[in-house]
Amino acid sequence: FGCSNWHRNEWGKILKEGMKTKLLSFLVFILLIEISQSQDMDCGKILSPDGHEYNLGALIGIEMSGTYSVYDFWWNICGEVEKQCDCAEPGYCQSWSGGGLACIGQFSGGEGLNKGEGVELLYNNGEGGRAGKITILCDKSSDGDFDPSSVKVETPKIVQDVYSVEFKSIHACGKSKNSGGGGTVFLILLFLTIAIYLGGGFAFNKYKRHQEGVEAIPHLEFWLEVPGLVKDGAKFIHAKIQNFRNRD
Repeated sequence: FGCSNWHRNEWGKILKEGMKTKLLSFLVFILLIEISQSQDMDCGKILSPDGHEYNLGALIGIEMSGTYSVYDFWWNICGEVEKQCDCAEPGYCQSWSGGGLACIGQFSGGEGLNKGEGVELLYNNGEGGRAGKITILCDKSSDGDFDPSSVKVETPKIVQDVYSVEFKSIHACGKSKNSGGGGTVFLILLFLTIAIYLGGGFAFNKYKRHQEGVEAIPHLEFWLEVPGLVKDGAKFIHAKIQNFRNRD
């Protein structure tokens, strides 16, 4: 009988450890999703700090160009240019007389401006420390059709190896979001629940169990294990993603 109880206790410990790992893995997964949504690589949903949402779907894949002195510049909105330059998946390139060619950067994400005023597209990992920034400002006076040849592109401004270009489009006008998405609501409720749990548990341990300091933290042993569990959960998710990519 004693042996049976011992087995039950051991199995109980194993199940608890397994549930802890799965729970932390799930929370890490949700956090990674929310982080990834803050910079949408396909430009279909770009958010600004004040909650405006942008959809550049009508501009994705359009190539544009500009000139400065003996230099030519060309870039793809949210994608890869057709005329290649010296880097993997180039999104913004530069050439000059004499056959010179350089990669300014790969498209790395978009960032919305506040008040629905426009979007900044970022191009990083260029040659020799180069980087690019394409700012598309909101222009509600233009029509829905976008013809890149009709857009007057100002000479690229070069500051500390960042090649910046600016133009306007009606497609860069953001819409205000009154509420967050399902994932955002979930995170708000999650952190609120954790705050209530920690505050209530601390008060209970302090005034009912007369525990002080760190010892008053509810389920202290579990929270001491959290960093390791988060690390294990991140490794687990990374391994799953790698396996999924390898299948493709």
